[in-house]
Amino acid sequence: MRIASWVASLFLLLIVSTSLAAAPPARPLIICDAGNELRTPEGRVDVQRTADRLAELGVNTYLYQVWHGKQDWDDFPAFADAAAKKHIDVWVYLVPWSETTLKKKNWNYSEPFKVDYVAWADAIGKASVEHPNLVGWTIDDFYDNTLQPDRFTPQYVKQMVEAARANNAKLKFYPVVYFQQPWADFI
Repeated sequence: MRIASWVASLFLLLIVSTSLAAAPPARPLIICDAGNELRTPEGRVDVQRTADRLAELGVNTYLYQVWHGKQDWDDFPAFADAAAKKHIDVWVYLVPWSETTLKKKNWNYSEPFKVDYVAWADAIGKASVEHPNLVGWTIDDFYDNTLQPDRFTPQYVKQMVEAARANNAKLKFYPVVYFQQPWADFI
């Protein structure tokens, strides 16, 4: 199974579990997809084709990964608008330090803020005001990145969440933590 599909499945399980524990959902079960966005020949997100295809598949929630192309964030507003017309909620999906050029030799990071996750949180919070279907954001491999003393400390995560919520108090942040990790103690 591709990693993006596995992450989407895990994310879906988390959202469904959270929804079932709360009041009955106001909308049908979440059908989610992640990544695999369609691209133009220039490498940009093909906004309309991607939104159309997601709607054809019955997707109502999409994890918009900001790391496959250098203009992914630039393409986000148009995508969010196209997704809203199809009644698709969107979550912004970022890569952590461990998946960036700071660790690897090839380009692989979320532009334009790279590893400034407080700046990302602020920008995502502001975007969620303009695009109400932007309901949350996530960072991949979150737990592994907390094992470094200067990565995702409780103080830094608090700054991130506060930066996002300063713009939109309802914006959700669900970090990606995998089953094989000792996340019970972490949580």
